[in-house]
Formats: sequence, C-alpha cells, structure tokens
Amino acid sequence: MDANETGLLEQARAAWDAEQWEVAAVRYEQLLALQPDAPKSHMWWFDAALAYKFLRNWPKAFELGREAAARAEPGKSDPAFWNLGIAATIQGDWSVARQAWTGYGVTLPAGDGEIQGDFGTACVRLITGQAPEVVWVRRICPTRARVISIPFGDRRFGEIVVHDGAPNGERIVNGRRYPVFDELLLWKASATPTFRVNVSCRAATDLESLGDLAEAADLALEPVAGMVIHPSAESEGRIEMAPDPAQAGDHDILIAAPDQPAARALLERWAAAGTGRGWQYLHEKQDGIQPHHSAHAHGGSHSVEPHPNWPFEGGRFPSNLGVVAHHSLLTGTESPRLVVHDRDGWWQALDGVSPAEPEHAVVACMMCLVELHPEIAELADLPPGWAAEREQPGAAWHRSERAQDE
Repeated sequence: MDANETGLLEQARAAWDAEQWEVAAVRYEQLLALQPDAPKSHMWWFDAALAYKFLRNWPKAFELGREAAARAEPGKSDPAFWNLGIAATIQGDWSVARQAWTGYGVTLPAGDGEIQGDFGTACVRLITGQAPEVVWVRRICPTRARVISIPFGDRRFGEIVVHDGAPNGERIVNGRRYPVFDELLLWKASATPTFRVNVSCRAATDLESLGDLAEAADLALEPVAGMVIHPSAESEGRIEMAPDPAQAGDHDILIAAPDQPAARALLERWAAAGTGRGWQYLHEKQDGIQPHHSAHAHGGSHSVEPHPNWPFEGGRFPSNLGVVAHHSLLTGTESPRLVVHDRDGWWQALDGVSPAEPEHAVVACMMCLVELHPEIAELADLPPGWAAEREQPGAAWHRSERAQDE
C-alpha cells in the first residue's frame, strides 16, 4: 500500500478504537475504493459493514455486508454471513437473507420468501422509552422473534422484533439456559392492548388456574409483582430465575387480550369456576409500569428519613424522603387510597384494605413508591397535618386537614 492508503487504514483503525463509527466506516470505504481485493480487504469490508450496523444504517450495512460475505468461506460460521443476514432481513431481501444464513451454517425451513420457523425460546432486551426491559420471545428466524410475555413498559405482547446475533446476558430457569439478545429494531407492531386488573384468590392455585385459562384462549397473563429491576451489569450477566410461590390473596395482574370484552370474558369464566374468586378495576394499561427495586423498600440502597423542610423544592418529593407504606403497595398488589403527611414530617401511604398493625407496613423510599404509583407525585404539596384520600384507583384525590390527635 502507498502512503495515502496506509494513512486511511490508520485513520480507520483509530476511529474504530474511539468508537467513532461514521468516521471509521467512511475511511474504510475510501480505502476499499482503492484496494477492494487486497489480502486483508475481507476484514476491512467486514469492519465497514459492522460500523454501519452500529450506526443503524441498514442500506449501507447491507451493501458492504454483501462484499464482506462474498469474501468469506461458507459453512465456517463466519460472522460476515450473520451480519449480512440481519441487514438483508431488515431490508426485506429474503433471497440474500437465506443465502447469508445458509452460508453461516444455519438450517432454514424450505421456501423462497420470508422465513417463518421455530428457532426456540429466548429473551430480548427491548429498547423502550424508559429503562430497557427483558422479555421472553419465540424466535421465528435467526434474527426475528415474537414477544410472548407481557412487557411492563410501553411495548406490547405479540410484537415482532429484530435482535442482534451475539447474546448479551443469560437467564436460567429450572437448569435450562436461555440467551438474552439486544433488540435492534421493532419489525412489526402489535395491535393487542394490555389490561390491568385486581384479582382475589382464595386458594394458592387460583392464579395458576387463571393463567391456564388465558393460555388456552391464546391470551397472556403476567403478575405485576413479577417485575424485577436489575442493574445493567447484572442484567447483562447470568441470572437464575426462580418462580414466585403461589399465594392466595389479592394480585395485580396484566392481561394481553384483543379487547376489553375478551379480557372480561376470561375473568368471568375463571371467577365462576372456583369458590371465593373475584376481580375488579379492569382497565386498559396506558403507561409503563416502573419496576420496584426491592432493596429500596428497606433502605438497602440508600437511607430514607422524615423531611421537615416542607414545601419541597420544585414541588417534588426529595429522593431521601421516607414513607410508611403497606407491603401491598410495594408489591403492586394494591393501589394507594390514603396518603397522610404527618405533622412530624413523616408520610404514610395506605391501601385502604390491609390491617393497620405494623407488620403489614414497612419504611420505604417515597420516590420508589412513586415509580410504582405515579399518581402519588401530585401530593408532594400536601401540607403537614393533611391527608389525601380516594375511593378507588384512578379516582381524584380528596384532601382534608386531620384533627390534631390523628
């Protein structure tokens, strides 16, 4: 190579090391225009295509990926074929996608068009408007998957997503390992809404029975209490998942159904099939549900305390504000119906149904509680000695001053 070509290669590699993907891609392209078939050009084609993949520039990733794959040996699991398979899928070029997956060594269902097969169960880390969320999926091709669990955030059951090829985490259930892939983009949106409802179970197996009925009706069910938030480093590692033990009592659940009548019919069939079963507050979930970090409930992540310096700055609860809250509010099985700002600076959040004894409450972080129940945020201006009460979830708060001895 001459001095100009050597300089382009050095600039491309320096930009790559600095994760300046656009600069790296352009420099590699300039070099490849001069040396398309140099002894090491297959690596340059691959890196240029990969840089455009990082930039989510799929037409360029497809264009340069074809050049990289043309210089790769088929049947040897060369990643050039995999990245081309992803780009070709996104571009909708099924002929090239099939050639790429076959070149990598993947066995595909017979056919010429869109790939529709069963490539097993896995997890995908969704890109959301809030924090990323890991959901369960059924893979329908090497890079596309259908969401089969109900997302707690702003995504939907039944979506089809395109995911990356390299796992970025692992979930273990009953000794079986499932890879966690990162989402690249939403391939097809879902028209299936999510409904939220409170159900009452007399027997520990009642909730499982509801899940069985939902599955038989091609619907999906997810307990809100099943939400768990993990730090990024932990989420991208290996997590062994243990199912929550079945319990009687009240549960806050999500149901993915075509419409509210379908969800209602499911609940009515379930309630009629068992003694002591009931449900209430069925409504469509509009906003994402924030997972609760269990350590916050006991101050394990940071300290909490009464905050006498009221009114609060900016009209928002301070991050270290403590609240005495019913356990049910932290697990999501109930919604707050009474919020009290005591004269000594402490706050209380009660569900209106749990007993008043101390063993049914815990000192928690107010901001963590607000994540679970955003409607509490508007009560930050509640004066000391006042309370806010409502009849049911979604109803307006009614404020009143409490007697001195309350």
